[in-house]
Amino acid sequence: MLLEGRKYIPFIEEYVPEIADEIKGIAKGAGRGYDEIVTLISYYELGEGIPNLCTCFGVTGEATVNGETYIGQNWDSEKPILGVMLYVKRDSGPNVLTYADYGFPASYGL
Repeated sequence: MLLEGRKYIPFIEEYVPEIADEIKGIAKGAGRGYDEIVTLISYYELGEGIPNLCTCFGVTGEATVNGETYIGQNWDSEKPILGVMLYVKRDSGPNVLTYADYGFPASYGL
């Protein structure tokens, strides 16, 4: 499983280096390897082909009553998932409002 999870490391580091830094911090705090945490938080990607995990939507313009843009997503799970809502003020880039499962950098966000 670690071999599969490690395949995501170059993409995380290239496209979202700030998330790579956060994952490294989680690994250090947990006393685990960076690759172990990447594998853990990549469970959705590693489980491709698992049906009915989530639904997302986006509508805008004439598809809405007032022309506003609306987005949404749910996570279909057999068991309750416990997490927190985080508002992240960033030094660079946009601030982020996200839901995060415990131990994960983020799950869904705006």
